[in-house]
Parts: sequence; C-alpha cells; structure tokens
Amino acid sequence: MTTDSQRRKYSDAFIAPVVLTWESQFRRELIREDDSEEHLAPAGGLIGAILTMSGTVQGFAVYYFDTGAAARAAKELGSHPITHGGDLAIGAVDYIMRVVASNATVFMQNNLEAVEVRLGKIFACEASGLSGDEEWTGYSYLHTKSDERKIYGVDEAWVFVDLVANETSSSDVARKANAIIKAAEKSLKTDRGASASAEQNAAPPLPVAGVDEPVVFAELKASGIKARRVFVVDPEGRRRAALSSREDGSMNVILADSDGRMRAAMAISNKGIARIMFIDGHGRRTFAAPPQSKPSRPARRRGARIVKRRVKAARTSRS
Repeated sequence: MTTDSQRRKYSDAFIAPVVLTWESQFRRELIREDDSEEHLAPAGGLIGAILTMSGTVQGFAVYYFDTGAAARAAKELGSHPITHGGDLAIGAVDYIMRVVASNATVFMQNNLEAVEVRLGKIFACEASGLSGDEEWTGYSYLHTKSDERKIYGVDEAWVFVDLVANETSSSDVARKANAIIKAAEKSLKTDRGASASAEQNAAPPLPVAGVDEPVVFAELKASGIKARRVFVVDPEGRRRAALSSREDGSMNVILADSDGRMRAAMAISNKGIARIMFIDGHGRRTFAAPPQSKPSRPARRRGARIVKRRVKAARTSRS
C-alpha cells in the first residue's frame, strides 16, 4: 500500500517529464504551477492524451495541450500543418506523448518501481471532460517562461495524475480514464453537431493567427512565369485547386474538396463570357451566375442543321 508522500512522488514522475520533454525538444522552459484552481479545468480548443501505468503502481495521467501549443510543436517537429480546430495536431501530440511516456518510465525506475507505461487514446476536444469533483493525486498547470511569450506565444499544458493502490484492477483504471475521454469527446461532437448543417452553408472561416499561418519556404522572384496549368496541392499531395487554359482559348479555375470533388469553379469562354458556380457534396449546383439558360428553339434548329451539313460533308469527302 502506497503512502500519500509516495503517491505525490510518483505523480511527479508523470508531471515533470512534460517540462523535460519541452526543454529537450523545443529548447523552451515551461514554468510549473501547482494547486492553481483557476487552471484545474482547461477549456477551449484542446488536444488530450492518456497515459496508463500498470505494475507495482496502478493509475493513469490525463494530459491536455492548448491547440496553439500543439500548432507550434507540429511546426517545429515538421509534422502536418495545423488547421482550424487543431485536428491535425494529433500527430504532434502523439510524438510528444511517446517521449513523455519514455521519460516517465525512467522517473519511476528511479523511484525503484517497476511499471509499464502505455500511451492510450489521443483526442481533440473543446472542454477537458473533468467534472471538478475528481480527487487527483497530483495535478499541475504548465506554461512558457514569461520572457519567451513574445517570441513563441504561450505554450500551455495541463497534467492530472490519478494513482491507486496496487491491488486495484487495471480494468477499473481503464474505465475511469475512458469516462474522461468520452466526456471530452462529447463536448466536441455536441458543439460541432449542433452547427454542422449551418457550417455546410456558411462561408469558410478566416485564418487563425498563429495557427493557420502559411509556411514560407523561399522567396521566388521572376520577371515572368508561363504555364498552361497550375495545380495547388494539400499536405497529402491531393490536388485542391487548378488554373488552366484550353486549346480553344477559354480559361477556368477549379476548387476541390479533400475527396477530390469539384466544389467551386470560375470560367471564361473564348468569347469573353464569364461564369461562376458552386457545387454541393452530391454534385448538385447550389449557385451559378449568370444562370444557365437553354438556347431558343430557332437556335437549336439552326444548330441541328449545321451538324447535319457537317456530317454529310464528312461522308462525301470519305467517299
């Protein structure tokens, strides 16, 4: 049976590695603040992660990272760029948590405890999923050293550690950890589900400063660039936009979604007639300007006669 002092020492083995990992990976110092009630329940855009431990000590640790911190981490680690909402930051947090788990194992070994630390689920959420009634062995709020905030922004992380007596079954630990994950994920689904239909018809969000900033590679200077086709691809290499000219002198711009389906287009014919069009996920036109109009009946008859004459001429030339 572990004593309270031991439990606090063991919980520190899962809090301190975050500071160590940040320093080794990003060369930035995180300041640790314990017993800060105002930071007990983080909210807003978050990436959560769970570490579970089994062996001579049972328990789990819940980690939350601010999406801004995850964005900077992903950029510095060379991970996927971050989109609004932080969904693609999970890859960066996955890497960070594997380093944290390795460091936590070493800390516990230094405490002469034999434990196996496993990385559980990593999830995006809008709220922590903590009710405020939980009794934690230890918890801590961590943030970037104050004199570096102007350079990097504030990297914020929260750690909550729950340690139990070693006779508690691992299934009990897993149930408690999973309950927190489900509560946090529900917050995201509820917020998104309620506005899902509205978002489909809403204008795209503006870029988020510090999150959706484009990556600048190298400056390109040229007096002129000639190309028949230009493609813009996403981080996975999928074509999302195309600008092209055709043999007949017409031009078009096409924007596609992540599944490769055309969702918006703008074109100008070789006669100088311009048109713009929006398409939903099922291929139906939701808007077009100017509206498509059928040619008049006399025009259709004239066109049919022209086609017949061309077909007859072609047959005569072959004979």
